[in-house]
Amino acid sequence: MEIVIIGNSAAGIGAAEAIRKNDELSKITIISEETYPAYSKPFIKYILSGKADFNNIVYRNEQFYEKKNINTIFGKKAVSINQNKRIIRLRNGKNVKYDRLLIATGGKTIIPPIKGLNKKQIFQFITYDDAKNIYNFIKKDLKRKKKINAAVIGGGLIGFSAASGLEKLGVNVTIIELLPYILSRIFDKDGSEIAQKIAKSKGIKIITGDSAVSVNGKGNNVSGITLKSGKKIQCDLVILAAGVTPNLEICEKTKLKTNLGIIVDKYLKTNIPEIFAAGDVTEAPDGLGGKNNVVAIWPNAYRQGYFAGFNMINIKRPFPGNFVMNSIDLFGISSISGGLIDAPDNNYEILSDKNDETFSYKKIIIHKNKIVGYIFINEIDKTGIFYGLMLNKVNVKNFKQHLLKSDFGFVYTDKKLRKKLFENPA
Repeated sequence: MEIVIIGNSAAGIGAAEAIRKNDELSKITIISEETYPAYSKPFIKYILSGKADFNNIVYRNEQFYEKKNINTIFGKKAVSINQNKRIIRLRNGKNVKYDRLLIATGGKTIIPPIKGLNKKQIFQFITYDDAKNIYNFIKKDLKRKKKINAAVIGGGLIGFSAASGLEKLGVNVTIIELLPYILSRIFDKDGSEIAQKIAKSKGIKIITGDSAVSVNGKGNNVSGITLKSGKKIQCDLVILAAGVTPNLEICEKTKLKTNLGIIVDKYLKTNIPEIFAAGDVTEAPDGLGGKNNVVAIWPNAYRQGYFAGFNMINIKRPFPGNFVMNSIDLFGISSISGGLIDAPDNNYEILSDKNDETFSYKKIIIHKNKIVGYIFINEIDKTGIFYGLMLNKVNVKNFKQHLLKSDFGFVYTDKKLRKKLFENPA
């Protein structure tokens, strides 16, 4: 069987590993526009900071593909799919046939409607090359002993990660966020306030409730940006980090059903029987509510790919569902959030504890005596337990009063529950 994976991503690697675990005969081909072996994109901030090179962030090296007998077509973009003939067309004009296809094209940067984006020194920040290009530009200017000013448009995970890398290079950073607070997809207002205080303690300037309308400068050079409020920010480079959107380009001129992402069922199968999808490009069932949504995080992408791999070789493995979980380093202070970050209505119970002086925050959201979300900042040692309780939909009524205690652990649960969780770990 000819199995083709478009995208050398976490989802693509997950699928390849699941397939090879049970099938040594089928031919696997991975097509990727990038020329590198699979690497961890959340770690590109260390490339930007100059604290790491590619070998430090590589996820699966070149020997992995050889050992698993995986054919690679790197540096070549897949531009179209002929679903009737089961052929993928590459940008260089060559065709690749398939019996089963996995689309794992990930996400692409959202480009805001800003004037002057054709100038130089405007960067994105989702690939290794993006991080390296920014680093090389800054390093070149540092040789001239010039203090660099950077404007990061977007205060989400990508923007904050970029700001973290830039700060370590001694760059003056200003984050511009359209919403009232930063990191709004992973923190509530209280969590965001702590993250903002931490960032400001490192010299990061943060502007919320505003947006960039133009990039200024003579010719192709950047000298600053103008905000909707009329405020002008001096800068030498601009990083576009307003978020990512599923990369659906390959779906054009096909009959694949899409919404925000490619719509799949619980087996990661699209409406076309031979085509599957996984990762940031996919709109898959949610693990809590059951509705389809896009969850663009690395662990989720790998899990989707892994389950898709089994189903592509006819081993039925229903995907348990997306679970939102994010971990971000707040300039040396760890944080993790999972599931819901805010209660949708008054039928949800909230347990919380906050300490501004120690930058500590704990929040647990409960619905019908089951944990459906949590946020932990600076106290993350026990978050694996909460993830397990949420994933297994454990009734916490009998030990709910202990959840926020610093020493909370399985000792507060009954033996029957402990046995169940250890036999079926999340």
